[in-house]
Parts: sequence; C-alpha cells; structure tokens
Amino acid sequence: MKVLQIGPLPPSVGGKTSGGVHTHVWQLSKKLVEQGHDVAVFAENIITKTSKPKIIDGVSIFGMNPESLFRSLFLDENLTNIKYLTRKFDQFSITDKLKYILYFLNAKQSTIGWNPHIVHVHHIQQRFPIARCIAEQTPLITSVHSFTSIEATDDEVSQMMYDLIRNNIYEADHLIFISEKLRNDAEIYFDCLPENSRVILNPVDVGYISSDGVAPDAYRDYDYNIMFVGDLIKRKGVYVLIDAVEQLIKQYPQMGVHIFGDGGERKQVENQIDQRGLDQIHLHGYVENISKYYSHSDLMVLPSEGESFGLVFIEAMINGIPVIGTTNVPEEVIPSNEVGYRVPPKNPQILSETIDDALSRSWDKRKIQSFAETFSWRENIDEFENIYQQSLPNLR
Repeated sequence: MKVLQIGPLPPSVGGKTSGGVHTHVWQLSKKLVEQGHDVAVFAENIITKTSKPKIIDGVSIFGMNPESLFRSLFLDENLTNIKYLTRKFDQFSITDKLKYILYFLNAKQSTIGWNPHIVHVHHIQQRFPIARCIAEQTPLITSVHSFTSIEATDDEVSQMMYDLIRNNIYEADHLIFISEKLRNDAEIYFDCLPENSRVILNPVDVGYISSDGVAPDAYRDYDYNIMFVGDLIKRKGVYVLIDAVEQLIKQYPQMGVHIFGDGGERKQVENQIDQRGLDQIHLHGYVENISKYYSHSDLMVLPSEGESFGLVFIEAMINGIPVIGTTNVPEEVIPSNEVGYRVPPKNPQILSETIDDALSRSWDKRKIQSFAETFSWRENIDEFENIYQQSLPNLR
C-alpha cells in the first residue's frame, strides 16, 4: 500500500521544529515501511533545494522547495483548489492565506506522480483543507492531535479556529483521535462526529529504552535527577515547576532538574531561574538522543495545563521512570499511582508535595515498563493498517 503522510518531522531527519506530533509522524512512517508499505511524507517544516525526495530509513521525504513552487504556478488545474482554500481561510489574514496556498502548491507539485492509495494528514486545523486538495478522490485519514488552537489562544483567534475545525470535521471521512479524552472534548465542542471516527492511542518506539550504563555528565553531581520534556511556554507548566522546585530545594539540595526543549519563552525561563538563584535547574534545549537521560532520571514531571495525550510520559515510563502530570492528562496515560501521579494544574504547592512523595517512595520499575509497553508500535501498528484497509475495501 502507498501511504502519503502530511505533517511535520523532527530535527533528527531535517525538521526545523520539534514536538510530539513530529515524533509520531516519523515513527508511524518508519513502522509502516517495516510492515512492507511504501511511505512518503510531505513536511512543511523541511526546506529542500529540489523537488526530489530524500530517502531515510526507506521513507521518501518531501519538503518545501522553490522548484516545485515555480512549476505549480503555471498549472491551471490548481485554480479550483486555490478558490476552495481562499474560502476555507476566509477569516485569516491575507498573509496567512497566501502562506497556506503556497503550502498547497508546493505539496501538490512535490508529490505529483506519487499516486498514493491513502493520504493521512496530522492535525484537523490548517493542514486539513490542504490535504483534501492534495488527496482529491484518494481516501483521506485525519489524525486529531489536539484542540490547543481553540483552548490556548485569545478569544478572536479561538473563534476563528473553532469555525475552521468545525467545518473541517464536517468534511472529514475518517477521524483518528489520539485519546478518549480528546474524542470526548470533540463531542462537547461540536455537534456531531463522522461515523468513521475512532480512538487510537499514540504508540511509542521502544527504541527510547537506553542500555547506556553511564550517567550523563549533568546528572553526576546530584543524588536525584528530575526531567521536564516540553516546549518552554507557560501552557506546558515550566514556571509552575520552577516554583515547586524553589519550595523543595532546601529539603533536596542534591536534586538536579533538567529541562529539555526549546520555545519562544526560553529567555523568560532563564530569567526566572537566574533571579531565584536556582543553579540546580539546567536548560538542555532540544536533545536528539534523549533516551539516556530518561534512563538515568528518578522522575519525569510535566505539569502542563492540558495534554491531548502526552507521548513523553510513555517515553519516560518505557524506561521504568515514574511520572507526574496534571489532571488534564488523559487517564489512559497515567491510570494509577503505580506508574505516577496526576495533580491539579497551576498549583506549585501540591506539585512540590507530590514530587517529595515520588522521590521518597520506592517504585516497581518493571511494572511501570510493562504498562508502557502496551503502547508499543509492535502492539498497535495494525490499528493504523486496519483503518487504511477499511477505507480501501477494493484494494488488493
């Protein structure tokens, strides 16, 4: 089966940005290739000089490139799709409209002649209309990863994104939600969902298990090491973690806190750490081989205001590491205190008490790993193959 994925890719394969969706798109693509499928990805966060794809681990990777854009400008057949996109993005600024039209033209021209059996787009927001134009009569599968654009924006932007997502859902044929929580949110937000919608929890690559017995240099000065993995933005709870650490530092002078990720608020985060003299907090930025840090940590903490899934929790648990999230993390991800804790968001006091509890108790690492292994690609890749096959009943 030929599958075209439309979504971002991580820096390890050339992506300019990082995140859970990036990781998911790449892992899904690789696992489909291992199952014998022919897979291509068009990633808007990759810039290339030509329209030819680069091949990594058997996956054909297309990116934004001037060659494809130039060729597409002379094709009359794109006019209908441009009119459709102009209507879809009617509430957006002229600059954004132009950006999404250029995205479509680039993607369409880059993948022309590839002729997939399935197009699978990741996110129901701006990528969906573009993917529909690319797919044309080809079955389109849409993974819904979050509603952050509705929940974490100002009122005007939130309403604009709500209108776009609502219309996209009505046009969608096959929807995949990455958690029961997210599907329940969709049923609350919108009138109805397509019949062909289902939940497939995000699988994790067991390659995140590290066998490296040597602790990273930054860990060696501490008796306890805590990880935070996420964008450096308020919504991810990084400031709440800093507040909680400040309350704990006298009790745990030999506790190191390691923050992995980048984002637009890095400078503000640095200032918060410096102003409080919290030398035990280290900013590592984006780290490609993060598994060795998971395996040498005592705890992974991500007190975000909301997570549709939270892949980093599973990545930590696959290494036997307990986790702390918030009550806005799906219960499927942190189902009991045998693997971690869910605490109220935006509450540094309760978070500090819970970190203390987690560092003070003993954990059954094998039980934590066994739970995380239920999310492995080995156990779940057939879920994606099944939905692809069901959308193509006549494919042989």
